[in-house]
Amino acid sequence: MKRRSKLAHTQVRLVVYDYRGRNREELAKELKVSAETLKSYWRRVHKKLNCQHYANRREAVRAWVAAVLRAEIEGDEACTAP
Repeated sequence: MKRRSKLAHTQVRLVVYDYRGRNREELAKELKVSAETLKSYWRRVHKKLNCQHYANRREAVRAWVAAVLRAEIEGDEACTAP
């Protein structure tokens, strides 16, 4: 799969697990990090996706994941994520 964003591998795992419905506790356990580290990861993700000021950042991140997946399925090279 072609890399479509500036997110680090761990950040991609984080947003994909969240997209699949994992809660914050499950995310921390899956990634083997503390709650504080997880918060730091999320801050970086929000900043990289330019959605740190959105009222509902979680929905903004999920919309980004859906767009990347849609572009991958459709093979749309012109559609790249931030």
